[in-house]
Amino acid sequence: MSKKKAPGPDDIGSDILLLGDEPVLKYLTSCFNEILKSRKIPACWEEAKIIIIYKKGDPGDIKNYRPISLLSHRYKLFTRLLQKRMERILDENQPRDQAGFRKGYSTTDHIYTLNQVIEKSNE
Repeated sequence: MSKKKAPGPDDIGSDILLLGDEPVLKYLTSCFNEILKSRKIPACWEEAKIIIIYKKGDPGDIKNYRPISLLSHRYKLFTRLLQKRMERILDENQPRDQAGFRKGYSTTDHIYTLNQVIEKSNE
C-alpha cells in the first residue's frame, strides 16, 4: 500500500494506517477480527468515491477523462490480508504436481519432463 494513495470515502489516508502506532494496530486488529467473526463488512466499505482524471488532449472533450473509484484503505488492507491467508492455505493444499499459476513453480519443468518422456517413448 503506497503512502501516496488518495483516501477513499472515509477520508482515512494510507499513511495513517502505514505509520500507525500501537493504538492504530489494536484498532485494526479488533475491527478485522470482528468482521471475520460476524462475516459482515462495514457498510461504509461498500461505498466508493468516484473522481474524474484528465488523460490528455482537448480538456473540453469528455472522452479525455476517465473515472476512478477510491475505496477505503481499511477495506483494501483487510482484503489484502485475507487474500494472503487464503493463498497460503490454498498453496499448502495443492499437489506438488500443480505448477501453473503458483509462486515458485514453473510449467516449464513439466513441459521439459513431458518432452523427455515423449523422446524416450520414440526411441
